[in-house]
Amino acid sequence: MDGKKSFFNDVYQAVLSLTSAALFDSPLSIPENTDMRAVFNEVKSQQNASLTYPLICSLGSANIPPDVMKEWDSLRSMYIRNSVLNISEHFRVHKLLRGNNIPYVILKGIASGLYYPDYIVRACGDVDFLVKKDDYERAAALLEAEGFHLVLEHDKHKEYSNGGIPYELHCDIVGVPDTDIKGVFDQFFSDIIEKASEFKHGDSVCMIPSDIHHAVILLLHKAEHLRRDGIGLRHLCDWAAFVSSMSDDFFIEELQPCLKEMGLWQFALIMTDLCTEYLGLRKCQWAGRTDPEYLYRVMNDILSSGEFGNKNAAAETIARRHASHGVIHGEKGFVRVFFNMMSDSAKAAFPIAERLPVLLPAAYLYVSLRHVIRLVTGRRSLSGTANLLRESGEHRAIFDEWRLFEKESQ
Repeated sequence: MDGKKSFFNDVYQAVLSLTSAALFDSPLSIPENTDMRAVFNEVKSQQNASLTYPLICSLGSANIPPDVMKEWDSLRSMYIRNSVLNISEHFRVHKLLRGNNIPYVILKGIASGLYYPDYIVRACGDVDFLVKKDDYERAAALLEAEGFHLVLEHDKHKEYSNGGIPYELHCDIVGVPDTDIKGVFDQFFSDIIEKASEFKHGDSVCMIPSDIHHAVILLLHKAEHLRRDGIGLRHLCDWAAFVSSMSDDFFIEELQPCLKEMGLWQFALIMTDLCTEYLGLRKCQWAGRTDPEYLYRVMNDILSSGEFGNKNAAAETIARRHASHGVIHGEKGFVRVFFNMMSDSAKAAFPIAERLPVLLPAAYLYVSLRHVIRLVTGRRSLSGTANLLRESGEHRAIFDEWRLFEKESQ
């Protein structure tokens, strides 16, 4: 393992080496006497068990405890089954929508997996798809007529469930800021469905975005997760796999002008440098200018939080979420961020308040009194609260550097 990665403990070094080797066939280097149980737990928290499993097999039982190997194999099998089922649902959506003359395009999902060495190893979540605004209600009615259960309704998308698979029907791209820069994104995505191409697997088909549309979707998706709960290693792998598949000319001539206008070019540069530094991505002639110490801080933040912040306590996740929220949406004031944190805490305690905002004042009162009671009774310390605020501030300081949605001159 080279010196620049030695800042991390043996477990993190092993996870990064496994990921790099799986993505780009980099030399595998795991520090001697590394706790492979801890490595497995870390890979599990980052949802990278399928991607890294072949490397674990290459190490053999002499280096991996049998119980860890068995659990890794079991988890990998579960992810593969889920991926196969998820991908088959992509094809089902295609038949349903196109069979009723509704044009659409897949967002992320298999569209991200196709840039990997093998798309089946990418852990899948929701089946996300976009239709035109004029077709949105008709598509929703079609899904519900087919037995899809409406779980949640948002401004720009509806969440459904069917047979245990989550679906998201979108009429707009999530993550676009509602500011004066929104028109740039609206224009850019105006032809995303028309420029979609077919992905075929045997006789099955689904529609995926063009490379340039997919690049912006990936960046917006990561920016949105920064606002909510942080990005995980899998998000970084998606970007690394995509960049590796594209030429330098594509980024310089086609993507750079768009991203500068959207305020996403700095974000793309840092993400790319992070992938080169820690995931084995080739050096790109248009990138490579980010301070290595800063890259270390970002990678440490990613590894310490886990996929979707799953390694953090709920309160820490909320604090991190709103530290980033101010960066992305321009909410620099502490009071505004504090009330956003309170709102999320209240909704977490009383999910019904999400649908019935009239209940939010009572929920605010509840979480405030609960916090005071826990302080008085000693169940929560003032030092713990101070540490939470400090960590939130550090998280925000890291992502101030992304300069998200700040338009750059050409």
